[in-house]
Amino acid sequence: MEKRIGRVMARSGLTRGEVADIISHQASESERLLLADDVLLNDGSLKSLREKTMLLHAFYSGIFASKPTQGKHNG
Repeated sequence: MEKRIGRVMARSGLTRGEVADIISHQASESERLLLADDVLLNDGSLKSLREKTMLLHAFYSGIFASKPTQGKHNG
C-alpha cells in the first residue's frame, strides 16, 4: 500500500492524507478482482508481460472484429 501511495503522491502532488482518503473510498483489490473480466499479473519479466498482453489483445481483437458496430454514428 505504501508503494501505491508513494506513486500517487509523486505524480499528483497530493498529500499522504489526501491519497489515503481517495483510496479508502475505492473498491478493495479483492473486490476489483471479483468484478474483473480479465487480470494480467505483472509478476514476471517484461517479455512475459508483453506476451500476456498480446494474447489478451488478440482475444479481444478477434471478438470485436467479428461484430458489426452499433450506434447512431453508423453510416
